[in-house]
Amino acid sequence: MENLKLMYYFSLISLALLAIGGIMYILTNPFAFNSIVIGGVTSFLSCVLCLIQLANENSIPQAMKKYCPFLFTYIGRGVVLIFFGCIILTSNVPLLVIASISVFVGIIFIVFHYISNDHYNEEKEIFGWAPNFSDMIV
Repeated sequence: MENLKLMYYFSLISLALLAIGGIMYILTNPFAFNSIVIGGVTSFLSCVLCLIQLANENSIPQAMKKYCPFLFTYIGRGVVLIFFGCIILTSNVPLLVIASISVFVGIIFIVFHYISNDHYNEEKEIFGWAPNFSDMIV
């Protein structure tokens, strides 16, 4: 139970850091179009993921459950954190620290996916909802 709360807080902190990192990415080169797009998308999506994680199961939109079920699994959340961490990885020291923390937490999520015994119940407790891929029709 304590490990689950720890993973919940790790995810929230890393997503909040990614939102700050996206804003800092924009501020490092405010007149470049690519920094505005990359920083804006990173900040927006990490804020959305924070709000989704803070929401309870009933307030998660059905479209999110249908089209983005990977966000509610350990391995999916880990890949997202690693992806956005690598996107904002630059030579700027604060961004380097934020990106490194995000990538590290993403790796922890992926490792936790493989060492966990009961994915479904743990993911449901951490993220508020967990997809049951055995019930999905492809």
